[in-house]
Amino acid sequence: MKVRRFRIERSDIHGESAILEGDAAHYVRSVLRLRQGQIVELFDGDGNEWVGPIERLEKHVVQVRIEQHHFTAPREEGPRVILLFSLARGSHTDLAIQKVTELGVSEVRLFTSERTVAVPRPGGDPVRIDRLERIATDAARQAGRAHVPPVRAPEPFRDVLDALAGGETRLVLWEGEHQTSLASALGEWDQAKPLVMLVGPEGGFTRDEVEIATGEGFVPVHVGPFILRTETAAIAAVAAARILFPEGDGPGGRPREVGGTARGSSGEGDADDDGPESAEVVVD
Repeated sequence: MKVRRFRIERSDIHGESAILEGDAAHYVRSVLRLRQGQIVELFDGDGNEWVGPIERLEKHVVQVRIEQHHFTAPREEGPRVILLFSLARGSHTDLAIQKVTELGVSEVRLFTSERTVAVPRPGGDPVRIDRLERIATDAARQAGRAHVPPVRAPEPFRDVLDALAGGETRLVLWEGEHQTSLASALGEWDQAKPLVMLVGPEGGFTRDEVEIATGEGFVPVHVGPFILRTETAAIAAVAAARILFPEGDGPGGRPREVGGTARGSSGEGDADDDGPESAEVVVD
C-alpha cells in the first residue's frame, strides 16, 4: 500500500506524536479515508522527516505516533541551484515551479523585465506567492524531497541581480548565443559554489538586458537547437544541472555524460496535479 506523505509545521510535533488538525485532518480522514494503524510520512520542508502509524482518528484531529526521525541537510539533495525566472502568464509559472521543484531546484526568485507579459498592474490581481509556495510544497512532497524551495516575490530585473550574494556560477539562457552551450558551461561549474540560472520572459531578453547580465558576471549559453517556451527552458536547464551533477561531486568532479547538443532560448502548458496530500491543504 502506498505510504502517504504530508507537510507539517515543526510546531505540530509534540514529543513522540504529531497532531494534524483542521483541513489536514479532514483530508486524511474523509478524503483519503486512511485508517488507524496506517503508516504515514511527515516532513516540514526544512529537512526533517518523521514516519509512524496513525494512532488516533477524530473528526478534526489526527494523531500520528512517531517511530522514526531523519534530517536531510540541504547539501544532501545536491549542489545549490538557484533559478531566476521571469514571471510568465497563466499557468506557465505554475508549471515551471512545479517541475523545477521535482527536479531539485534550491530556490526560485521571480522577476519582471522589459518584455515580461505578466507584469502585475497597480490595483490589479497580485501575484499569489502563497499559491506558488503550495505548488512547490506539493511538488516536493510528490518527489520525496525533504526541503521545499522558497519562492520569492517578483522583483525588477536589476533588483533580482543586485540581490545575489556573490561567488556563484552565473549562466543566462539566451537565444542569441551560438557558441557556448549549457552543457559545456556546466562542465566548468565548481559545485562547491551555487549555480544561478537566469531565464527570460516569453519575448526573450533585450540585448541591453543581456549586456547588463554579462556585466554582472553571467555567461550567455544556449540550450538546444530549438526555440523553447520560457517554462520549458527553465525545466530543461534545471534538469541538465541535476542530471549532470545529481549529488554534487565537489570541485573537479566529473559530470555524467549525456548525448545531444544545446542552443535555444526561453519563449512562452498546464501543470498536472495529482491532488494535494500536504498538511497545509488549501482549496482555491
